[in-house]
Order: sequence, then structure tokens, then C-alpha cells
Amino acid sequence: MFLARRSLNTPILLRSAGTGGLIVTGMAGVCLIARMWGREEIDWKDRSWRLRYNSGQVAIDNWSEPTAAIGVLAVASRGLSGSGAGNWRGLVSGAGIGSLVGFGWVLISVGKLTTCLWFDGRAEEAAAFYTSIFKDSKITGRHYYTEAGKEFHGREPGSLMTIEFELNDQKFVGLNGGPKFLFTAAISIMVNCKDQSEIDYYWNKLGESGDESKRQCGWLVDKFGLSWQIIPNELHRILDSPEIEKRDRAYTVMMHMQKFDVNMLRNAFDGDRLTL
Repeated sequence: MFLARRSLNTPILLRSAGTGGLIVTGMAGVCLIARMWGREEIDWKDRSWRLRYNSGQVAIDNWSEPTAAIGVLAVASRGLSGSGAGNWRGLVSGAGIGSLVGFGWVLISVGKLTTCLWFDGRAEEAAAFYTSIFKDSKITGRHYYTEAGKEFHGREPGSLMTIEFELNDQKFVGLNGGPKFLFTAAISIMVNCKDQSEIDYYWNKLGESGDESKRQCGWLVDKFGLSWQIIPNELHRILDSPEIEKRDRAYTVMMHMQKFDVNMLRNAFDGDRLTL
């Protein structure tokens, strides 16, 4: 993710003659949609830096100061609905909710989803915790609060705003947003496990210091309040089975579990009598 600081009311010149589209949207709901067909090109210059887009590639030259975000600039590799060609000039303005985090732009690639997790000052601790558990993981970036918008966000300038990380190629952003919003079990992250040893590993690691009273049917809550589902791959086969009696037997056993036991599920499916 690139962050480039810009004041608002800055004109953006979009040139296009090929398939693709460009969306500029502010967090306050200010939205500019340029729908184009043909070859895409964007060239946005300032005295000290330059933003360029061509053939699916985005680059920012001579820029080193990260800042907070007020909008999303998403350059699509496929055309949006509609047609036409030519030059588009958009003037994006507005503040509203966007002023909570200052002035700037965030560049993301269309077609990829990133999960944003809201923490009360513990985003970096959480990112370090999660990346220590998943073997294919890494921290990829950090961004910090500035004076801009402090009357809204109330965070100390220079303190961590967001930390970006990846877990098994899934992208996440941890946001230090304050105490206003908390995690609930309505949102959870599923970890599909190939065998019992993987289930045991993730259950024990992610559940460390979590609320044990909230463990049921493969679900657990970690020490930050985030819910996880630790699921055996075999469960999909069982629940997809057309053999209703076998499936229901295993389902009944599953509902009595906290951590999944693959052998118990398999035995119930195969017809072993179990005392629940």
C-alpha cells in the first residue's frame, strides 16, 4: 500500500483509451467515477513527487513521507460498465469522516480483499502475535498519525495508526482506532486444518490467554477479543455427505465439542455409538 500526502481540492487528470476504470472515493462519501475504455494512463505530478499508472502498474516517485488516509484510489484492470473514451478531469473535495485520519490517499489494487481489524492501541501487539503463529506470515508496513485531524482522532502525532501484515497470503490491516468499537463473534476468521495436529497447534496458540468461556464448536476468542474458527478439512466432507443419517450423527457430536476432535467426528460418521 502506498500513501501519498495531498491537500484536498487537487485536480486529477485521468487519460484513458483502453479497458479499465478508475475510482477515487473519499471516506466521507465524496466519489468520482471515471469509466473508460482503451489504454489506461494516469500521470499526477507535484513539485517533489509524481504518481504514475500504466498497464496495471502503479508507482510513486520521490516520495518518502507516509501520512494518514482520506481516500482510496483504485485502478481497475477491467472496464466498468459503460463505454467511451477521452480525457477526464475530476476535482475531489470534502472532509467529513475522512478528516478523522487526516489528508492523503491510499492506493490499493482492485480485486483483492484486505481485512481491517480495529484495536484500542494494541494493533502492533496483535500483528506480532498473529505473525508469530502463522508460518507463512509477515509484517509489510506501518503508518502513523499526524497533527492533521487530531481534534477528531485524538491520537498522539507520531503514534501508530495502522500496521499491515499477511497471514498465509491473506492481507490484514490493524488499526489503532480507540475504544469505540469492539470485536464480536458476528465476525470470525476460519482456519482450515489438514489434520488433528494442525487443529491442536492453532487452537492452543490462538487461544492463549483468550476467554475460555467463549469456546464452542471449533470457535475460540483470542486475547484481543477476535473470534477464530479452527476447522478440520474433513468436516467439509462430512457436512457435504448425501448420507443424511451419518451426517446428522457427526453433526450432533460436533455441536458438543469445543475444540474439534477429528477421530470422534469420523467415528460418529461411520456409526460408532458415543456417549455425549
